Amino acid sequence: MALTLCGPRRTIPAGRTAMCRDNRPMRILITTATGREVAAGGKFADEAAARAWAEAEVTRYAATVGDVVDEVPPGALQLSAALTVRQARADQRDHAATQPPPPLDGPDRLLDLDEVAERYGMTPDSARRSGERGTLPEPDEGSGRTSRWRLSTLALWDHEAPLRRSR
Repeated sequence: MALTLCGPRRTIPAGRTAMCRDNRPMRILITTATGREVAAGGKFADEAAARAWAEAEVTRYAATVGDVVDEVPPGALQLSAALTVRQARADQRDHAATQPPPPLDGPDRLLDLDEVAERYGMTPDSARRSGERGTLPEPDEGSGRTSRWRLSTLALWDHEAPLRRSR
């Protein structure tokens, strides 16, 4: 996806910063999962370019997008776009590590291989292989086709997913 910035003859890839004729530094405020405020960017061509970058790059890390500003507010970190993405990812991981897993909606029952496969949108054979590779938690009971997982084990595994992805 490319954005036309600074007039019709200048096109740059989305997420890249550009310097317009007025050379005005522009930053977009990001609040990460831990509540840290970051002024991201540098010389975005316009507000739409800054907002498009933020929506595409940092919202996937539980960060919220704020206003576009010319100056860094007091107390906010000033980071480049790339470092802002790293900071948002690290803060999401830190936030997830401090949160308790969500409560179960019902009783903590055992799920068989077919139910686990359905839960994660895969075939039973794929779920079995995922368990062998370690991309699913160890079963609480049994092995192979007779494996059974507690619902609480899978809920905790899902809750810790951001921690595993950031390693």
